[in-house]
Amino acid sequence: MNDYYVYEHIRLDNNTCFYIGKGRGKRANCKTRNEHHDRIVKKYGMRVNIVSDGLSEEEAFKIEEQLISYYVFVLGYGIDIIGYNNNKKEPGHLTNHTFGGDGSKGMVHSKEWCVQHSVDMIGENNPMYGVNVWDSYSEKKKQEILHKISNASKGKNNPMYGISPKERMDEKTYNIWYKKNRQRLKNQCGKNNPNYGNKTLHDKVKDNPELRIKYYSRPGAQNGRARGIKLFDSNYVYLKEFKTIGDGCQWLKDVYGFTAKIDSMRSNLSIAIKNKTMYKGFYGEFI
Repeated sequence: MNDYYVYEHIRLDNNTCFYIGKGRGKRANCKTRNEHHDRIVKKYGMRVNIVSDGLSEEEAFKIEEQLISYYVFVLGYGIDIIGYNNNKKEPGHLTNHTFGGDGSKGMVHSKEWCVQHSVDMIGENNPMYGVNVWDSYSEKKKQEILHKISNASKGKNNPMYGISPKERMDEKTYNIWYKKNRQRLKNQCGKNNPNYGNKTLHDKVKDNPELRIKYYSRPGAQNGRARGIKLFDSNYVYLKEFKTIGDGCQWLKDVYGFTAKIDSMRSNLSIAIKNKTMYKGFYGEFI
């Protein structure tokens, strides 16, 4: 039956073709093809352009191939095939993964065929043999991928968040880890430290009082990097102001009977202030 057609999907933002296919019935209006295609549809929308209809399937395959080749090799479009999508000045880009002519005809391959096809695609017979897909990505794409990976395991998204090494290891594994880590730190002490004897910072600040305050740690308010805080109750009613976050933590211990260690309180209160959340019934602000 001559009920096949060849169609284009056109982006609504710049009116360029981004996908070419063949089909029949409502195939052209289906908005799902592949990840790249679907992102464009979701972000910019699309319209359908029927290039040719009343075709047999063989005719549709042939026109699909010719049209994709025309866009890529004549008009200079990019396409989602390695080696053809690296031109930043390309007038448009197709999200097709092949040059067409290979869509489904309703055939279901036998198990034997699938096994033989897998064997035929081993090693140098595979068109992806020796291809480093990562190198084919632009720097922007690489950074996007690395950013997603980093955020996926950052903070509370990390399955090990809040779990100490001792809690997530059995006793034998932890003892091995502890000994290795202790030895590693020992090997970095004293003369084994690459910065041993380096007096660059000392020589830089020894005659400059301002830099000494900036770089050398001082307890409490004497620390040039210390920040004062204001504390509020759970209704955000002002309570008191402190020169350092440590002073505020000590006040909470003295007045409200907090039992946690100062270092722990200081760390958790600082996080709460930065995230604008409550810490044990109190709000805080840096001055």
